[in-house]
Amino acid sequence: MTVVNGSVAATIPTRFAVLGASETVFPWQQTWINLINGAFQSEGLNVEFYHTGAGAVTHHLAMSEVDSLTGETRVELTSNSDPDVIIVELGINDAILALGSRSQNELIADAQALYGHFRDNNPNALILYSRLIPYDEERHGKVATENIKKKYCVPFMHQTSSMPGDANLYTSEYAALETVISSTMQDRLNIWKALDAECQNLADVTINTSYFRAARLGLLSHDRFHPNSLGHYFIMSRVWKAFQTDATIRAATPELTKIRSLGDFTDFDLLWRSAIKLDAGGDGYDVDPDFLSGWEYPMWLNIYADTNIIYGIKYWANQQRPTIDVSEAVNKSNDDIFLTMMNDLWPELTIETKLWVEGGSEPSTWNRASPSQLTSSTGGHISAVQNISLTNGIWLIKYKIGDDVFGPFSVNVFGTYPLTEGSGSDVVTLVRTNDQTIASAGWHNIILTESAIIREINDAPSAVLTSNDGEVRIPDNQGFSRFRVYGFCTLVAASSGVYRLSFYRSPTGYQHDRASGNTSIDPTSSAEPIRLTFDSMWLPIQPGGETIYFAVYTPAGAVIDAGLGIGLQIELR
Repeated sequence: MTVVNGSVAATIPTRFAVLGASETVFPWQQTWINLINGAFQSEGLNVEFYHTGAGAVTHHLAMSEVDSLTGETRVELTSNSDPDVIIVELGINDAILALGSRSQNELIADAQALYGHFRDNNPNALILYSRLIPYDEERHGKVATENIKKKYCVPFMHQTSSMPGDANLYTSEYAALETVISSTMQDRLNIWKALDAECQNLADVTINTSYFRAARLGLLSHDRFHPNSLGHYFIMSRVWKAFQTDATIRAATPELTKIRSLGDFTDFDLLWRSAIKLDAGGDGYDVDPDFLSGWEYPMWLNIYADTNIIYGIKYWANQQRPTIDVSEAVNKSNDDIFLTMMNDLWPELTIETKLWVEGGSEPSTWNRASPSQLTSSTGGHISAVQNISLTNGIWLIKYKIGDDVFGPFSVNVFGTYPLTEGSGSDVVTLVRTNDQTIASAGWHNIILTESAIIREINDAPSAVLTSNDGEVRIPDNQGFSRFRVYGFCTLVAASSGVYRLSFYRSPTGYQHDRASGNTSIDPTSSAEPIRLTFDSMWLPIQPGGETIYFAVYTPAGAVIDAGLGIGLQIELR
């Protein structure tokens, strides 16, 4: 308020009209226009920002489409509000989204007509052009359009995936981000560049409010188009910085000369430089882990109270703005749980997965749990699996949620499961069901594949224990720590001498190394068949795993009864 000759008159604020599209409206009361109004109010400056745009506005629509309530076009509404400064935030809808499908020449003529209207009807107004740059112009402005990769561009320009099996899905896999944008998007980006150059010529001042950086910091909303409130902070910081430094703007709006220096926290470019580093290829971006321990991060966290600024940054290309955390390592020795946590997804979407070992082929189909797993009503999901039945090694997992693909995430599985009461061991049994005739003396491998009965160990993948010409294999990376063998056979026709029943381990050599059971038959053979048995001691599983053969030693030819077999007890550790 100002006192004039004893009366009170309202101080007229410096008025900024922002003609933009939905980015000036959505999310309502959280856009950079709302934020900058709050900043000026907190500084005690008499400045007023207001938007005059609407969703899906282009230069052409701003001049031709009449608002259903006011009866004015967006250009007329802006002009008639008598602003001191007009900020135009149009161009992406015209060229990149191609609303109205107008040619490049028509788009340039549209911009010329719009700026010309303001020159004629608001000759005293300063006209600013806010450049919502849709790609990484700072680093890749000199790259030919036909060579610009998806990772350099805002998510909308990625379109759907070109990955095998992911047709019509959105993906943030590195291989997809490394591909060049489609020919359609190349054409649209070239048109935007031409329109952008003309808008810079038409305006009094240009502010580079990089839309790409706001998107790349992981700040887009669920629809791939609109920044959320943190994204608007980034755009606002660019505008605020221009108000502090641009001589033309400050000369035209004296109230801006009262802006004080508040420190680095008003500069989101500092956040970008602090949080982002080049990726392994040197032309993309990753989060710098040192940022989390530096002074900048606590400052931003304290001010904006939102840790989402650094979450999910490798998966920024997707339709949703989720955080997906997956256990990077599962140590069986510690009874680790494989944990998946998802947040900020769209509610009630089906979750499907692919799982394969690193270096192997990615499955062509998605797996869906029965009953189906869904994101919650708030867009979250938690799952935990204990004692996962995966061999040790590096595994890759992908998630398909709605129309989006996330991953692959890398999971390192190692160690052996600890022994727990009542579940420390399990048994596999192989039994031959027909006789075997031995023609000569010596050690003989007993082939158990004919009608053998196999019961596999609990929690083990298929074919951990198999029979093949009598062998049983125990890998050393399945969570098994030691084993022991039980064997039996019946001698039906036997000569005198010593008989031994045992097993041997390969690759130590094709000979027995554990003579666990033996008997001596005198020249007068018993009328009853003779049964041989053994039960070995516990033996550690040697590096490289075990290949075990059941063997019998005879001093001469013999017939082994059908009731012979071998059982293995394997301990989980």
